[in-house]
Amino acid sequence: MCAACRHEAPGIVKDLYRQLIEVSPDGIVVVDGRGRIIQVNARAERLFGYDEGRMVGLPLDSLVPQRFRAVHDKHRAHFMNHANARSMGIGMHLTGVRRDGTEFPIEVGLAPLADTGDQSMAAAYVRDLSPTDRGQLAFKQVRYQELVRRFSEEAFTELHLERVVQRAPRLLADALECDASELLLLSRDRREFQLRASHGVDDGLLEALCAANTPDTLPGYVLAGNEPVVVDDLRAESRWQGHAAVVEAGCRAVLAVPVQLRGQAVGVLTARSCDVKRFAHGDVSVLTAIAYLVSVVLERQQGEERLAQGQKMEALGQLT
Repeated sequence: MCAACRHEAPGIVKDLYRQLIEVSPDGIVVVDGRGRIIQVNARAERLFGYDEGRMVGLPLDSLVPQRFRAVHDKHRAHFMNHANARSMGIGMHLTGVRRDGTEFPIEVGLAPLADTGDQSMAAAYVRDLSPTDRGQLAFKQVRYQELVRRFSEEAFTELHLERVVQRAPRLLADALECDASELLLLSRDRREFQLRASHGVDDGLLEALCAANTPDTLPGYVLAGNEPVVVDDLRAESRWQGHAAVVEAGCRAVLAVPVQLRGQAVGVLTARSCDVKRFAHGDVSVLTAIAYLVSVVLERQQGEERLAQGQKMEALGQLT
């Protein structure tokens, strides 16, 4: 090769390298050994909502939600020390966060880059999964896992237990993206259900939800079978009666699971939607998990009540 050609080759390669990065259909984010972004392509900037040049210098962790950053930082450090390429097909399903704070499902492929002499580097290939069914399913699973983790932590550590109980329906409705959720518990004589906590319930429905504990009502039917019940469209439901007011209020799909306390069914946790065929198998799993955690809180409450009663009786005994 002539001297002129050898002189031109590095420039040609560098230009080709730049073009390959920019024409990639995936976002490309290059980070150094400290996790700082040192190069991105235009696709990555669009994905995460940044103006040109504004991503360089940011920590990679700024592209994931705050609640995942501690774990993500550990995974990144481990990868940098034990780097091996992970192709997009077997990449990681994660949650990204845009500059405006909105979250979206992403798949990430990783590849170590040649050591520059003073530090290691890695490239992350980011694909937005929002438009795909697979992406929506992955995003939903992440959201459900976070709900169960968060509620589990509260169930076992929160001191104000009633606050945890009251929050359960709202957290469920947000995670399931449904219109309403209720926690119905049996009265002491087990004859009727009483509304303990709710989210998204109109005042006009409060009386209709407090149903009798008989198999011809939704909560009574759930407890009689002691298993989850999924209703695609209440308008076509014939297994029980007494839901006309709920249908008139626009409710269509219902998911309900029993709440058990020391092996005995004591209530029902429900989720309701105005859309037909709203709930799937994954929704049943997360509702069942939260119902179990609600039972943990209820048992803690009963334990504290027994302890308080015992202390009261002891104090009365000392007075006499």
